[in-house]
Amino acid sequence: MTRQRKKLTVHRKSFKVKPTTFKRKGKTIHRKGFTVKATSFKVKDRGKHGRTPKSQKWFKPKTHTGWKKTQSAKVRRSHLKKGRASDVTAGRRAQALANVTTDRRTKKVAKSDAQYFFKKRR
Repeated sequence: MTRQRKKLTVHRKSFKVKPTTFKRKGKTIHRKGFTVKATSFKVKDRGKHGRTPKSQKWFKPKTHTGWKKTQSAKVRRSHLKKGRASDVTAGRRAQALANVTTDRRTKKVAKSDAQYFFKKRR
């Protein structure tokens, strides 16, 4: 089921641009002041800022890797490295898990694992 995107109406106030003088390619340019009229237009609803989209085609949360937040860091990271060849890299897998989950401890642990893999790659 896809979410229906609404069209939102955006209203912009009018504003004034002050007259200015500046140099371009050695020439002095004088610009008159002018007023930009108020406008209204429709845009696509983009949802809440900072939220991960519900459908991430590249991330399959049910892919079993054996990763558990209660394991030691070494074991967790070795489990993240495992997985199908068609699946994403370990760092991206951990980062996606941190973005999708609602549990605070899981988010914290997955985020630290993702940072480990991204630092290691350098």
